[in-house]
Amino acid sequence: MSGKEFSFAIITPKRVLYCCADTAEELVTWIYHLRASVYYINLKRVFEDPQNFLHGHVEGSLEKRGFLKKQGGHFMSMKERYFLLRDGKLIYRERADKEVIDTIDLKGAKIEERTNKAMKEYGMVLHTDKRQFFFMADTPGDQKEWIDSIHRVCMSLSSASLVESHSNAIHEVIFSKMIHGTDRVDGAVSPHSPFMFRSESFHRSWC
Repeated sequence: MSGKEFSFAIITPKRVLYCCADTAEELVTWIYHLRASVYYINLKRVFEDPQNFLHGHVEGSLEKRGFLKKQGGHFMSMKERYFLLRDGKLIYRERADKEVIDTIDLKGAKIEERTNKAMKEYGMVLHTDKRQFFFMADTPGDQKEWIDSIHRVCMSLSSASLVESHSNAIHEVIFSKMIHGTDRVDGAVSPHSPFMFRSESFHRSWC
């Protein structure tokens, strides 16, 4: 197989598949698609791994629980609720052993301090895509802990979204190069480019 023109190999953990294209153009197309697919699958696997730093390390392991006073959505009264911060979400109940009242997704959310020292009100405002939530802690120390914890989760989720969007953009660039572009930097062929098969240092039987 290695002696045939326009040949390449697909190496998997279980076996090696030897293939041969009819033309140089088809060889370029196949190698581009195969490499881009492998890249995208690996990138997706890393991104979806619950143990990676984007999903599992910060928002998954970070957990805070306790009571806060929450302002009602329709009425201005403040009621004490039991909150649990976990897995990128803020969950609250009437009490720890009661049913969940609501779950707030912290993706895209922002938290800010609202303190009135004269009135000893240690508040915070959580801005989400759907609405704003106003909470009050009993002490400035508790207020700071909640704000810091929620802020870290929000930042982690924001970073994860940014990486995901950049990953999708990179994938689009790869496929665009398959059809329209070349893969050259300063006149030299990238070692990761399918066009490398045209260079003297590339062995056609391996991609």
